[in-house]
Amino acid sequence: MLFIKNIRQKLRLNKYQMGKELGFKNTQAYINFENAQYSINAQKMIRLWQISELSAQEFLEIIAQDVKQNERGKAQPTK
Repeated sequence: MLFIKNIRQKLRLNKYQMGKELGFKNTQAYINFENAQYSINAQKMIRLWQISELSAQEFLEIIAQDVKQNERGKAQPTK
């Protein structure tokens, strides 16, 4: 999800560093997380929020924006 990448870039961390911060066993597992190739568990989301330096409100707002954009992108055009 884009918000995860944006947080990583804001913190100026590469994928390896961010993966270590979040407790992933390897970089590929983090890349899969960032690309939303599998479900995000609550523990990882809480850790992401903790290192993001965002308030809880800001964190939830960027998630909501990302979800909204993804929903728009997946919507089928009507004929």
